[in-house]
Amino acid sequence: MKKVLLTSTALVMTSASFAAAEVAISGSAEMGVVGGNVSVTDAAGNDFDETIPTQFFNDVDVTFSMSGETDGGLAFGVSVDLDEAGNLGNELANQGVAIFISGDFGTLTMGDTDGAVDFVLTDMGNAGNPGSINDAQTGHLGYLGSWLDGSGDNQVVRYDYSFDAFTFALSVEQMPSGPNGTVLEDDDDLTWAIGFAYDFDFAGGSAGVGLGYQYSDNGSVSVGGDADGQTVNVPVLVGEVAATAIGGDVSLDNGLSAALTYTYFDVDEGDDVDHIGVGAGYSFDAFSVHANYGQWNTDDVNVSGFGLAAGYDLGGGASLLFGYGRSDVDVDGSEIDVQIDDYSLGLSFSF
Repeated sequence: MKKVLLTSTALVMTSASFAAAEVAISGSAEMGVVGGNVSVTDAAGNDFDETIPTQFFNDVDVTFSMSGETDGGLAFGVSVDLDEAGNLGNELANQGVAIFISGDFGTLTMGDTDGAVDFVLTDMGNAGNPGSINDAQTGHLGYLGSWLDGSGDNQVVRYDYSFDAFTFALSVEQMPSGPNGTVLEDDDDLTWAIGFAYDFDFAGGSAGVGLGYQYSDNGSVSVGGDADGQTVNVPVLVGEVAATAIGGDVSLDNGLSAALTYTYFDVDEGDDVDHIGVGAGYSFDAFSVHANYGQWNTDDVNVSGFGLAAGYDLGGGASLLFGYGRSDVDVDGSEIDVQIDDYSLGLSFSF
């Protein structure tokens, strides 16, 4: 994303010298149309069908990034997403802000950032995806992209360290605090994660593999991606749960990329769940196409979905984007069946 420098150098006084800091702003804007359809068959076999009307859609996002460096060579910085400006300073929902400090010891990040599992794995929607104006291609119910992140207060503390081709990450997320420091859940409730990754190059491209484990005393799995507009995002509370995830990704110099993940959720009180996700993308000249598929499996319910995206780069930061998502829910031994379709078409501008 192209960045416009607001302040090339902001001089910060220290006791012995001046340290240079940078403040930059980047942004995006989207406009177009969105729509969809919902079809339901209930337990008695009755069919219901409802069209989600095609309607205008627009969205604007602005991000401020600030960075600096200490006399000793430590880098530090913060990013602020103005989409979440109303949540700034609110400990219950202080999203859109991430602060970091980095040095030879590694990087420590606090705020709205990825947990360790999400950090080391490439999810299916990140394989050559040009995007869409409402993220229809990653908003279907079969999508998994954040594992157990968001089970608490959305304030993740992550430490990560890379050496040669290896990466190690560790993260913790607490339960949200209420007024006067009271907690909304048990003081001891935590979501923590550990992850490892290995990335390597080969003739004609690069690849990586990752392995992660995430545990939560009060887990919340977000079924569906982080989509805007008409797409569906359903957080499912599953209580005490442990997730073990493994994945791999590859990017070829010819424009083809792919990613695969498998996750097993060990649920303390309830049916265990597993999820598989696969995605692929291809770029040629100004065109980019992407497809992904995800499926949740339990003893009685199967939830799946797929997404499609296509983009054409108009140059100068402008793109024409199309997105489509399909969600399917089937209950074994029952007539119940749900199908959700979601689409979007429009222009995206990055600044």
